[in-house]
This record gives sequence, C-alpha cells and structure tokens, in this order.
Amino acid sequence: MWIRNNTDGRYLNKSRSCISECVGNRSFVDIENDPLFAGWVLREKTWLKKIFECTGDRLESGSYSLGMDMDAYCMELAPLKMANFEVLDLYPELNLRFEIEKFRSRSHVYGALNIPQKRGFLFYGPPGTGKTTLIRDALLKLDCEYLGIFLSRCRPNNAIIASFNEDPRIKVYVLEELTETFEDPSDLLEFLDGVQALHNSIVIATTNYPEKIAENIVNRPSRFDVLREISYLDEFQVKRVLSFYLGEVESDDVKELLAKLKGVNITFAHIKEICLQMLLYDVTLSQGFDTIKENIERVQKRFKKSKLGFL
Repeated sequence: MWIRNNTDGRYLNKSRSCISECVGNRSFVDIENDPLFAGWVLREKTWLKKIFECTGDRLESGSYSLGMDMDAYCMELAPLKMANFEVLDLYPELNLRFEIEKFRSRSHVYGALNIPQKRGFLFYGPPGTGKTTLIRDALLKLDCEYLGIFLSRCRPNNAIIASFNEDPRIKVYVLEELTETFEDPSDLLEFLDGVQALHNSIVIATTNYPEKIAENIVNRPSRFDVLREISYLDEFQVKRVLSFYLGEVESDDVKELLAKLKGVNITFAHIKEICLQMLLYDVTLSQGFDTIKENIERVQKRFKKSKLGFL
C-alpha cells in the first residue's frame, strides 16, 4: 500500500510496480532526499512512521482528499472555495464552526475523563439542502490549523490513522454520503472505534439515506454524538436565498412564488435553480417553479421515499 501526494499541484503519476522498483527497501532518509518524490510518499509495510513532506516537516494546514488508486492510497490537496451564498446562514442553530472551536479549546476535558478525544456529527436530509456546502464553509472559517480529510469510498486502515494521530492539529474527517463511503457497516465501526482509536479528531458525515444506517451506529454516542437534520426550507429561509440572488423579496413575482411554495418540499438547490432559470431564460419565478415542480412530481412518482430508519 502507498500514500503519495504532491503539494505543488503535480501528481506523482506512477504505477505501484514502478514506485516499488524505484523505492524498494530504501531507508526513510534516502526516500526523503530523493527528488523523484517531490511531495511525499509512504510505504506502509516497510517504514510507516509518519506522513511527511520532503520540503517541510509536515503537511500544510488545509483540506485533502483521501482515496484509492487501484490498490494504493492516494492523497491530494483539495482546496476549498467559499460558496457565493453561505448556507451556514440558513441554519444558525447548527454553528458547526463553534462546535469545532469548542472541541479544540476544551481538549483538557477528554484528558481529565481519560477518554479518546473525538467527536462525531451526522447531518442527514434530502439531497440539495446544502449539507456538504455547510461543512466546507465551516472549515474555511476556522481560525486554527487543521487537517481536513475528505474520504471518497475509502476507509483509512489502522496504520494510516496512526500516522494522522501523530499530528498535533485537529483532524476533521469528512464522510460525504456515509452509506457509499462505508458500504460495509463493520468497516464503519472499525473506523469510528476500532483498535486504532481516532485522536484529536472530529468526524462529520452526511447522508441522504438515514434509513440505511444501522441503529447501533447512529444511536450510540462516541460514534455519532450529534445528529442534525438539514431539511427543506421554510418561507423565511426561501426569502434569504431570494434576497441574496435577486436583491429584493417584495415584488409580486416573489409573492406569487411564495404562495405556490406553501405545502411544497423545497430545497436550497431548488430555489437557486429557480433564480437561475429566471435570469437565463427571462421567465418569472413562478414559471421557473412550475418547471421545478414538474421534476419533483416526476421523481415522487418514480421513487418511493422510505421512512427514516432511526426517527
């Protein structure tokens, strides 16, 4: 198994056999000084001690994507961009940034209780409500050093977790669509509280399908401590989005749209699309909604929605 990364944007595009031939059983120092690996490369079975950069003593703070390339672990910088509309403003009660800052500032509590310093959040709800955007915005607003680790259908094994644990900064593991990142519940349990415990780590997961998650995972503090539904928009939230994209919310067109929205399940993504249709095709908001409604009704007829499994 290999981890490889280039922080300057160049990806080490080598096959596993090619890397093995170049590296063999050379020492950690030899590899660190080899210009061939201008980033970092890590051979797990031979000299796994820490994740490192050849140009420095540690990875720079920020967000990374951890995945699998054939039979190798790959990790690349994943620069985050602030969304033009801050979804955080729609859900002020969540205050994810506050939760992360509190976790960092109260680390002594975990030491006093002699329990692993980790915390888990699960955001669930229909697609398009802004769950992932909310997480990205919160990470971008952190005023402390951290490692954001986005998992893509990839479970880091115990050796990888041990390497991350050695870094003193907060690790924020982001599991987008939990039911796909960890299709096997036993793998998820091993990651959350296996032999190699997460340390100084926050796990934030999202899912559109909470009914697929076993109760012993969601109804168990220390695995997921905080469960929050990110649901459909109410009228106040709809007005916030319309105000951002259109600049005003008192026109007859807006009032007509709000009247049509009563009793309709609508998401942030839907409202953004309605505004986009208005600006692209010179239609009214109400006409844009009619198109969206047709799509919603088509989906509702074709796909039967399951009951949330743990509510």
